[in-house]
Amino acid sequence: MSTKIIVLLLTFLMVTLQAQSQEIKNEKEKYVDRNVFPDEALKQLDALSDTKRISYIRQVDGENVSFEAKFKFNNKKLSVEFAPGGRLQDIEVLIKKRDLPDGLYAKFDQLFLRLFDKYKITRMQRQYKPGRGYSGVSLNDYLENSLNKFKINYELELRVVEKNSNEIGHYEFLIDENAEILRKRRIKKVIDDNEVY
Repeated sequence: MSTKIIVLLLTFLMVTLQAQSQEIKNEKEKYVDRNVFPDEALKQLDALSDTKRISYIRQVDGENVSFEAKFKFNNKKLSVEFAPGGRLQDIEVLIKKRDLPDGLYAKFDQLFLRLFDKYKITRMQRQYKPGRGYSGVSLNDYLENSLNKFKINYELELRVVEKNSNEIGHYEFLIDENAEILRKRRIKKVIDDNEVY
């Protein structure tokens, strides 16, 4: 077999495997009673004073189970995720384009136009994840503005037109402050009757 044929076969194989191994977001959320939540998570939530209605959610993503509390605090929409034992996993705050640091949106634009023919950001959140070396970080650290204990990323949901196929897709990206992709997942879209009709 010639070298060119082998290179072509290997290239085809790599592209095929990459397409098949694309991560899919298959997240299921279910509202639950407060008493289902881990005790340690409830202690952190009970310490809040200025909240508007907390929604308690059990989330399953593949084999991973977590608990999420959604509420408004200081006129911001927060989503706080806890591990089954109650350890804080991350805090996400719903934001708009104007809330991004200068120049970051332009980097997002370059990135997404390189990946897709067209795109529209449908949801954007700033994510605060406990940083390395900080054990015992809690929701209170965020509320007291101890942001140095957190690594900041951005979670974006997009509706896109795929390159070379004109297929419409939905994706979730986790991107760091330098516009580097940390995770890219295709969202498995569930169509309800309202979308069909």
